[in-house]
Amino acid sequence: MLLRVQALLEDGPLQGTTVEVEAVEGRPPKTVDVPDDKGGVCRYCLAEWTQEGMTAAYTFLYAV
Repeated sequence: MLLRVQALLEDGPLQGTTVEVEAVEGRPPKTVDVPDDKGGVCRYCLAEWTQEGMTAAYTFLYAV
């Protein structure tokens, strides 16, 4: 069974968006790449290394 968590994008071009991501070894992934509405991709990283629950906060790094 795959464990999935919600990634809450706190800032950047996709601020306020929530996407479902696959957990890595039971934890939220360190970075996530999320497609934007212009055909590009935005990279986000965990806002805090320690997070609880099924939602993890992410901050914008850069466009890929």
